[in-house]
Amino acid sequence: MDPAEIEASGMDYVARGHWYSEYELTTQVPAWYCGAPEQTKFEEKAGRVLVVELKEGRATVHSREVGALRWLVRDIDVGLRPPGRPLESELAALAGPDTILRARLKGTWPQDSSPDIAGLEEECAGDFFHLEVDDSGTAFPLELEEVDELFAAGTVGARFVEGLRGRIAEGLELRMGEVLGRITGGKYSRVRIDGNLEVSVYSPEKDAYMEIKDDRSLWGGTRDQVFLAARIAFLELIAGGTHPPLLMDDTFCSFDDMGRKERAFEMLATLAERTQILYFTCQESPESLPILKLA
Repeated sequence: MDPAEIEASGMDYVARGHWYSEYELTTQVPAWYCGAPEQTKFEEKAGRVLVVELKEGRATVHSREVGALRWLVRDIDVGLRPPGRPLESELAALAGPDTILRARLKGTWPQDSSPDIAGLEEECAGDFFHLEVDDSGTAFPLELEEVDELFAAGTVGARFVEGLRGRIAEGLELRMGEVLGRITGGKYSRVRIDGNLEVSVYSPEKDAYMEIKDDRSLWGGTRDQVFLAARIAFLELIAGGTHPPLLMDDTFCSFDDMGRKERAFEMLATLAERTQILYFTCQESPESLPILKLA
């Protein structure tokens, strides 16, 4: 029946069928699709029934939710999961015998990961009424050599990647040099990053750049200061104009030089003017900093 036929029917109420979600037609005569008592797909409303009261030639319709199944769609970023928290535990937190879950994985897998999605579904399926895991939105990290192999030498793509890598390296070099120079009192303020993003620091004593990957080039405390500078520079590069919080856990514990430690804290105080920093430590800290002691 089309709307005109419903209007001309003279009925007090018209019940329509073959529609899986509850739906009211815009006619003078009350006309509804009652839907299904259980949801049949993710895009539908929860299962419902209609209670129709006929009184004095007038129909009053009441909708009642009766569906027992819980339909969930959850996005899980595989690159942002806390360390040591496997995907199984993420799914277990949503499990239930009446739960139908569509887990949509996204993001970049951590290095050296080898996910078995079919095995994951099979292992966790018994905890759900139905489970499906979609990993089409994930990717594996590319090594720099693999990026180079994507484009033939001399092509527009190859020149673009080379130029982009150069601009990233240049920005990181400048910012890392600023941070490292401030911490070390100007002793180390020149940083070089090559095409493979390997970091070297200029040593005035040796009049040469020293590779950070060489454990013999710099002592542990200075290496950690370079890593701190890289962390701050990378964070600012990735975040752009936003200011995400920075969490640090005893990052300065290897700073034997108290002068460098104080300068590092002063640098954090400057950063804290535009971003939130949470620094946890059980080590000695400058008295000038407000410290919240946890018993």
